[in-house]
Amino acid sequence: MDAHTPVLLYLAEKGALYRPFQSSTAKMGNDLKISQQSVSRKLREMEGEGLLHRTATPQGIRVTISEKGRQFLRHTYIRLKEVFGARLVLKGTLVTGLGEGRYYMSLGGYRKQFQSKLGFTPYEGTLNLHVDAAERTHLLQGLEMIHIDGFDTKSRTFGGIQCYPVSINGIKGAVMIPERTGHDAHVLECIAPIHLRSRLRLKDGDLITITGD
Repeated sequence: MDAHTPVLLYLAEKGALYRPFQSSTAKMGNDLKISQQSVSRKLREMEGEGLLHRTATPQGIRVTISEKGRQFLRHTYIRLKEVFGARLVLKGTLVTGLGEGRYYMSLGGYRKQFQSKLGFTPYEGTLNLHVDAAERTHLLQGLEMIHIDGFDTKSRTFGGIQCYPVSINGIKGAVMIPERTGHDAHVLECIAPIHLRSRLRLKDGDLITITGD
């Protein structure tokens, strides 16, 4: 990012995009955590590059961002949007699970929360993928986590579940990570409101694409 970006952003936040901003180099330096001399130098450089207009006043200085400066900020915004707006994608290979998903997905204590918190009631079963552990971590770190609370029955205690809304080969669903699981970091359990294997005609070994919502 250009060295002028912090100052331009500061001026934009102060309303200088389309009208003069009245301040002093001392005040601006204090706000930007740089010296008064550095502010004066940066403003001169930016004026020389056509990024802003400045006028000395008895109270200090009056600054307005120019059209070129506004274009610079728009370009910076687009670049940042491309970085942070990029959808997170993970690919994994379909594998047969341990068979526990069907039981846990049938429990009312979980199903009510899935509907209220995820917006759907999952098919009673999970779709298990073998994935790269590091890529799995990267995906989950970039997604919103929705917590499904654990609960107690007369016979046992069921732990909580971390859920992350995703699309699975284009179908709305979620990644689920039970607090108590027999899977390692190379396995990703997915849930959806439909039976994914039959709807997508999947078989073990097929490549599945998980996209962050």
